[in-house]
Parts: sequence; structure tokens; C-alpha cells
Amino acid sequence: MPRTLLLTLDAFGTLFHPRLPIPDQYAATAHSFGLTVSPSSLKSAFKESFKAQSILRPNYGRADVLRGEYAGPRQWWEEVIRASFARAIPSLREDEIPNPLVEGLIHRFASREGYVLFDDARLFFHRMRLLRETTAVRVYVGVLSNSDDRVASVLDSLGVKVNKGGDDYRHDYRDVDFVLTSYEAGEEKPHRLIFDTARSIAQKIALHSSPSADWTCLHVGDDREKDYEGALRAGWTSYHLQRDQDGHPEDIQTTKNSTVHSLLDVLDKTHLS
Repeated sequence: MPRTLLLTLDAFGTLFHPRLPIPDQYAATAHSFGLTVSPSSLKSAFKESFKAQSILRPNYGRADVLRGEYAGPRQWWEEVIRASFARAIPSLREDEIPNPLVEGLIHRFASREGYVLFDDARLFFHRMRLLRETTAVRVYVGVLSNSDDRVASVLDSLGVKVNKGGDDYRHDYRDVDFVLTSYEAGEEKPHRLIFDTARSIAQKIALHSSPSADWTCLHVGDDREKDYEGALRAGWTSYHLQRDQDGHPEDIQTTKNSTVHSLLDVLDKTHLS
């Protein structure tokens, strides 16, 4: 294995997934506030609202935030939530949607209330923890996500130990050395900048314990374009995670040597198991 390995993982769809389908959670929360709406109508409404917001304010409105014209991810999601319900319930204006409903959904999807860890992700972190505690192997684990800054709190609530920063990077009992979101990096995957930034962060962390110029960078994620191809274009090694194995035959054929069906496969391929 390489002398020093930077292993980064996508978050949503790779490490964790919704505890229940998102439209179901939205509908159940709305019902608690006396609003009658079906998951099916919310599914299409959310999809349309999310797409429109992503076009209007890419990367959670970061460019507008830097100009002092926007409040960032929290406002972004509030607008998506309000627009989703207004589309699903035509008789309801966005400003009529209860504030506690919006706040409740934002908080729900910041923790285990909204998400659950994949079984193989839990086993992956367990084996990595044992590896770090019992060997001198140098592996730095990062999470690269196009989600917002709630990723770290979601992981923490799911029992994944995330490094909170500070000067003491030598503490070995952590699962994730850093979390980097597209909002923090300034660009979303598959842009090269987020991968370059991740490497810079890892090298800064390594200076506290095991500086080395001999690095191998590997990224794993479930999105072929944003994760697999983006990492390759950044000069990294990459694996495309396909748990359900339902990818198109030509995709699987093209990347058969770089396709994994479980995070545990990554340990085998990198000789960390």
C-alpha cells in the first residue's frame, strides 16, 4: 500500500441515506402541523423546487453570500422547503407555511432523525478504527460532499467520530479527519478545486504527525460523474460505488475494475483489510 493514503468518501448515498424517503418525512412533519399533503405530490414538488433553486443560487448561494446579498445554506433550504409545500398545496402561499415546520425539517435532516448509516459504512469505519489503533499505517480519511455544513453533525449523530479541528491531530480515535463541503471549498464536485482543497487539508493535518511527500489520493462515491469522473480528472484514483448493481451495462463494463459494490471492497482493493 502507499506510504500515505488520503481516502475521501462522498456522504449522501455513500455513507448514509434517508431513514425514510424524504417526501414521506416531509409529509409526516406537515401532518403534525395540520397540513394534509401526500408524499407523492411532495416528491415531484421537492424535485422541481430543488432543481429551480440549484439553478437560481448554485452551491447554496455562495456567490451571493460573498456579495453580502444572501444568508447561505440555511436560507437556501428554507426557500426550497417553502417552495416545495407551496407547489404541493396550491392553496397555500409560501409565507403561510409555519415557521416551526420549516425549522423542524432543517433540524431533522441535521441528525439521525432524518438519516441512517449504511451497514457497510458502519463496518468500514469499525475496521478502519482497528487498523489505525493496531498498526502504523498512515491513512487520512475525509468526507467530500456537495451537501451543506450539516454533514458533520449528521455523521456525529450516527456514531461516526469526526475530527473537530484544533491543534491536536495526533489523537487516533477518530473515524473522519475532516469534512469538506462544496460550500466551504467554493465549487461543487466534479470541479477539481474541491479535490485539490481536500488534499491541501490532509497535508496540513499530516504535518502534525507524519509529514510525507509520498501521497496517494483515492475518492469513493456513488455518483459516476461527480465522484468517479471528477476525481479522475483531478488526478486521483477513484472507485464508483454501485450498491444496487443496477448501472447500465456499458457503464459497468467501462469501469469494471474501478467499481465497488460495498465500502468493504475498498479496503480489499487498497490492501487495507
